[in-house]
Amino acid sequence: MTNTDFADLTLDELRVALAPDIAASAIFDGWNETALIAAAEMAGCDVDIARLAFPGAKPMDMIEAWITSVDAAM
Repeated sequence: MTNTDFADLTLDELRVALAPDIAASAIFDGWNETALIAAAEMAGCDVDIARLAFPGAKPMDMIEAWITSVDAAM
């Protein structure tokens, strides 16, 4: 993800914006905080802000956001 001003996004919007990068990282790291951190770094988002969007780095929250991002892309 590039050219996104994460400061202007709601937490729900941020979840959806980060979800594709989380999914890409989950291939190697699993659906966990490691994937969340990698996704934030890939997207250029502050890691602490990404953690706010996914408190506890719960796998099902990440998967739900990924499904929402796929639906939005259709």
